[in-house]
Amino acid sequence: MSHILPLQNTPLSTVVSAFTASFVDYLVQLPSDVGYWERRFKAARVDWNLSFGVFENSELVAFIIQGIDDFQGHRTAYNTGTGVLPSHRGRGLVDALYAHAFPLLRAESVTRCALTVITENARAIRVYERIGFRIERRVCCYRGSLAASTADVQVQPVSIEILMAAALPGRLLDSWDNTDQAILALGSDYHGYRVAYDGHEIGYFVAQPSSHYVPRLEVTAENGPANWDLVLAGLAQVCPTPKLNDLDEGRFDLRMALLRAGLAHAIDQFEMAMEI
Repeated sequence: MSHILPLQNTPLSTVVSAFTASFVDYLVQLPSDVGYWERRFKAARVDWNLSFGVFENSELVAFIIQGIDDFQGHRTAYNTGTGVLPSHRGRGLVDALYAHAFPLLRAESVTRCALTVITENARAIRVYERIGFRIERRVCCYRGSLAASTADVQVQPVSIEILMAAALPGRLLDSWDNTDQAILALGSDYHGYRVAYDGHEIGYFVAQPSSHYVPRLEVTAENGPANWDLVLAGLAQVCPTPKLNDLDEGRFDLRMALLRAGLAHAIDQFEMAMEI
């Protein structure tokens, strides 16, 4: 017999084990380190009381893990991980999980659900569309090594809070994992840096030195598009092999600069959402 229960009393190691088993045939290999997922879920603002699993004979066989926060003007439940063990697929368990979750989310003033899914994952997209999600935008991920630069740029550590005060237009396009809330949730894991050229600030970035993940990269001076290459030269001093996830496809100047600097366009994802 199946039971749907919140995950707040389920050990993280059990969740991670089910997660990796569910994605054994996924398009991207996922890490199995519990410490990685602990930080990942913390940044995603996961609420384990509003994350749910299907249990059969005490085994976690399907789940949705949801962060709860304000996002794009809505109180949002953001699905940071859905999985079904291969042996239990084809039974509508994701549909059942969402049907169970919707009234509980509404009771907590959540008005919207959202998620990202790799654009090539047609099976998952069909499931989410069946539930009621619709594609809203495409976001892009980049990886690789930055090309060497001779640009004379200066990089200076700076408080993340100071950088967040720069309300630039790009902030409106941030993905769930790159918002101010996501960065602040991990506290000292992230470091902020200003980039200057010829005595003038031209941009900044936020990075996680241990993993080289970069959730924030911006130009601040006039002639912004012309300064992207210089800001990336500054990034190379701190994170020579950066990872940038879920950049809105409309950020053309930034995306072209990443390619010029030597990074590879790794994968694309759809951000999907629905009102509840």
